Amino acid sequence: MTPLPLENTVVQCLGMQKDTPKILNAVEGKTYFICRCGKTAKFPLCDGTHRDNGSGATPLKYTAEETGAVDVGHLINDQD
Repeated sequence: MTPLPLENTVVQCLGMQKDTPKILNAVEGKTYFICRCGKTAKFPLCDGTHRDNGSGATPLKYTAEETGAVDVGHLINDQD
């Protein structure tokens, strides 16, 4: 299956989670996988659901440079 263009995954992920904060409380040096399919039960973190939902989206790998709140929506949009 061909992956969806990134702009489609951003809209899907952030649009489907309208009532969920898009903030990750990150710890410096820790790596996170951010959902881009919009189907995870652990938003904003990927739980692997993309493998079964046919979206073609893959998670965004993010390693925190400092401890604190990270705007996940901003991170995903910066990948365009």
